[in-house]
Amino acid sequence: MQHANLGLILITILCTFGLIFAQQRSKGVKIFWPICFLAIFQIGSTFWIDTEERFWIFLIINLMWTPLALDDFFNKSVPVWSLIISAGLSGIAFLYFNITSLNILVTVVIILLTARLIIFFIETMLSIQLIGGADYLAAFAFISSLHSHVIGYWIMLFSLLGILHAVRASRAQETIPLIPFMLASWCLVFSMTS
Repeated sequence: MQHANLGLILITILCTFGLIFAQQRSKGVKIFWPICFLAIFQIGSTFWIDTEERFWIFLIINLMWTPLALDDFFNKSVPVWSLIISAGLSGIAFLYFNITSLNILVTVVIILLTARLIIFFIETMLSIQLIGGADYLAAFAFISSLHSHVIGYWIMLFSLLGILHAVRASRAQETIPLIPFMLASWCLVFSMTS
């Protein structure tokens, strides 16, 4: 990939983080850890992307999902309309750039609805919420762009990152925000399979 594209993504990601930092400045120093965490995955993954088409989809997805990931990290929730718009635009972008086909998108939706139904029954029996609704839409957006043989790697990586976050926080009962870890894992897996 050309150095101009690498410079573009570095500038874009840094500007996005700058805007988010300005918006969330009331959080103080706490905002640096998640921004550095995502920046390492996003910028580091950029160097493995080898085609122009995959570069642009990588940039678009990161621009749409980074604010939602940080919002999920700090507030443990995301705005519904922002989430729906990001998931919808992700699916459209994947179709436009020929990253995936309509058949694969429908298959992903069916699998996620089945998983949601199974988890709903488990949640009902245990009377707790295991996975938030936003996480399913994020999973749809990220899984739709991955090859089927690397989805397991993506699941293992974001789960491991979430577990490490819980261990670092030293609170086993804390709600773990999955979207930041899904995005970081997607960056790495998507770029390695390009």
